[in-house]
Amino acid sequence: MTGRSRAVGDYGMSVRRYLILACDGLWKSFDNEEAIKYVNESLSKSVEGAAEKEVWQKMADDLAAEAVRRRCGDNVSVILLRLHK
Repeated sequence: MTGRSRAVGDYGMSVRRYLILACDGLWKSFDNEEAIKYVNESLSKSVEGAAEKEVWQKMADDLAAEAVRRRCGDNVSVILLRLHK
């Protein structure tokens, strides 16, 4: 909850397309901006026509794998939640 009125809209909130839900293992390896950049780059590389569910699952898996590659030293769980307008 942001406490902001949605009646008149909020450009800053409306441009978000997804949420990254993750345990601390991810955040030990990525800051917010890095994680967003990683997902956005993955989105831009996704194959057109690929099943949407599989694309989002692969991005979550890849983000978690990258955290492990960066030696986060913890377990890593990632869920990407796509937001619809």
